[in-house]
Amino acid sequence: MDDLPKFLHNSTILLDTNFFIHAFANKDVYAKFILDLRKMGVVFVAPNFVKYEFIRSRTIDVVRKKEDYFYHFHMVKILTD
Repeated sequence: MDDLPKFLHNSTILLDTNFFIHAFANKDVYAKFILDLRKMGVVFVAPNFVKYEFIRSRTIDVVRKKEDYFYHFHMVKILTD
């Protein structure tokens, strides 16, 4: 956590579909990074359409795993039309 910039403390980070795709494929790489950001009080946000783009898959099992991973971030919802 000491190697992360101090300006990130208590900030809000907007996550996009590409972040979720890469993080889901490399969970072990991102786990510590995400935990460190949470300890710094970082809040994650993503519009609903990011969730739908991310969880889209060929099988329902993968959809469920991706949806669980998405909700793992405990994000603040951004309302969109």
